[in-house]
Amino acid sequence: MVTCKEDPGDDRNIKKEAQTEQIKAIGITAFILSLPTFIPGLGLLNCIIPLPIYYYLVVFGKNNGTTVVTWAVGIVGLLAVFTGALNGILFTLTLVPLGFMLAKAKEQNEPILTAGTKGALIIAVAWFGLALAYGSISRSNPYQDILLNLDKGFETSFTLYENSGKIQADDLKTIKIFFDQLQDLTKRLFPALLVTLIFSIVWLNITFGHWLLHKKDPALSHQHDLQNWRLPEMLVWLVILAGIAVIIPDPGFSTFGMNLGLVLGFLYFAQGLAILSSMLTTWAVPPLLKVLIYSLLFLQSYGMALLAALGLTDVWIDLRKRLHEKDAAG
Repeated sequence: MVTCKEDPGDDRNIKKEAQTEQIKAIGITAFILSLPTFIPGLGLLNCIIPLPIYYYLVVFGKNNGTTVVTWAVGIVGLLAVFTGALNGILFTLTLVPLGFMLAKAKEQNEPILTAGTKGALIIAVAWFGLALAYGSISRSNPYQDILLNLDKGFETSFTLYENSGKIQADDLKTIKIFFDQLQDLTKRLFPALLVTLIFSIVWLNITFGHWLLHKKDPALSHQHDLQNWRLPEMLVWLVILAGIAVIIPDPGFSTFGMNLGLVLGFLYFAQGLAILSSMLTTWAVPPLLKVLIYSLLFLQSYGMALLAALGLTDVWIDLRKRLHEKDAAG
């Protein structure tokens, strides 16, 4: 009787390939982590810091994925120590836990809304902790420091216009009024802008994480969940509250209403985008046409407002349920 023995060389090749993939993952993760820290002007890339962490934890599994992340963070941390960029890397590291949380939520099949809520809370707690540490060390108020930097930014921008020598005096007065109004509005809406930024980071990483996992292996992605998550219906009462607060002739109430409305507007925009994605999938719209539709909506000034209105309308109509029922009946 002839028995087939496994070739030890095959096992070595498999292990070697796995090690190569992990080394490659460490390099990619470290590269993404280092970009916003070491290259001025790329601070916005902090928004995708959790993405490779989320992706590799799902693809490699918890143990191997954690090894990849640990090596990547260690490499970037050492570079930050030697180059004196510790302040930048500390902010970057506040976004690392989101990657772990999203991977855990994926492993436990948590609903998108639950994962998104937890993710937002994790970022908020991490940023609050960093702000407390910064405030205690510098003996200053981080929130006020940010507002002061915003004021300096507006003043610098206007000075550039003023010193250009190409703008008439009357036009300069108009620009000055516009900058003053924009500066005041930004300071009033800064709490909502901060909260919206947190939600945006979570939303981007969930969305692009699902897209990357789907490209790697469709079994790793739950595209259906991404297209069918839904905000609680009771949230519409907050929309009504925000509207009432805005029209009250009191600066405190109107500021509160505008901040609440901006945050809710983003949430319903995200829901509207999920509805649109579900509709395009149900109608089997070609990928190129999908890109065109999304591009038109994002490039038009009213595109995001339309999606937010679509998301809010879904509270009463439930468009996705109607489409699925119609598709099943047809």
